Amino acid sequence: MNWVLRTTLLSWQSYFAKTRQDMVSTIGAPAARALLDKALYFLSVGSNDIMFGEYSFDANKYVDEVVSDFKSQLTRLYHLDARKIVVSGVPKVGCFPFDVDTHLWVHDCVASLNKIAELYNAKLKSLLEDLTKSLTGSIFVYVANYAIMEDIMNNYASYGEIQR
Repeated sequence: MNWVLRTTLLSWQSYFAKTRQDMVSTIGAPAARALLDKALYFLSVGSNDIMFGEYSFDANKYVDEVVSDFKSQLTRLYHLDARKIVVSGVPKVGCFPFDVDTHLWVHDCVASLNKIAELYNAKLKSLLEDLTKSLTGSIFVYVANYAIMEDIMNNYASYGEIQR
């Protein structure tokens, strides 16, 4: 597995800020702002944070810190003219093959990781609702990846048969 190729949200924001500045330089601030205002931004973050949260002594405090940091990053995006932001909650990370393989005593999913994921998702959803109310003209949408993955795992037959 190559961990070097991952891009942190902070790095991505720096790239976005540079691209935004290039747009302003090329087409002017009003036109750039109009384009950025209409764009839809999709963020899928947090899975690695949850996997590492298992080693925290206080999961609630750890999740609060992760969500607080994410709030700062989302607010920075807003100040870079992003207004319509879709944020994907974390799925059942305790069911990822990597996590199941590294927990030798587990035969199904790592329940402790899934509990942290549920806690994170609840706090994330609340954060996004608060940001939509407090940041004028913003729309933050939460995608419930955990529930989607759980439904697929529990009701796989309802999604059709696999043809071989």
